[in-house]
Amino acid sequence: MADVTRPAVAADCVKRQLDSWNQAAMRSYVRQVFCFPFCGGSEGVGLESLRLHLASALAMASKQFPDYAARVFLEPGSMGKVSIGRTSADEVSLKVFDQRKLFGWTYQKLKEAGFPAKAFVDPSFTVPYQLVEGGPGIPVLEVHARVIEGGLLLCIYLHHSISDGRGMTNFLSVFADCSRSVSDCDGPD
Repeated sequence: MADVTRPAVAADCVKRQLDSWNQAAMRSYVRQVFCFPFCGGSEGVGLESLRLHLASALAMASKQFPDYAARVFLEPGSMGKVSIGRTSADEVSLKVFDQRKLFGWTYQKLKEAGFPAKAFVDPSFTVPYQLVEGGPGIPVLEVHARVIEGGLLLCIYLHHSISDGRGMTNFLSVFADCSRSVSDCDGPD
């Protein structure tokens, strides 16, 4: 997982300024939440298996989408221009949360209610990143796996200056294929 506390530009960071089209894009994250049935196993063991499964699939998928493992930077003195940069150690940011006792919905209740949007609209479904001039950059892509009672919420956050909904769809298709090909894990079907 990329470290947001690392120096603004690591020694092996290769950066490039984004083109005009990407410079004009909204500087926020495109977000999608996918809901899956998931039993989750015992407290720590199931979560660690899930984390390993997803991390493996993300590593495979990011080979086809290397920019999605990079960071977005707001260049100092550039009048608001953004660039993308990646070090050899960067990976797609993945965070796993056990929200079985915290989230107000079970998978079954979400399903019965038709997976209402209101269940996924609150501050816990945002990412805390801000582009800061000369700062450490923010992840291009971050994935949150939120285990809830009876299910898994897979939250995908993709920075809009790098890609749009179509790019997210393409990445998710590859990620899903990679997830199905990962063996010896107890991840979601």
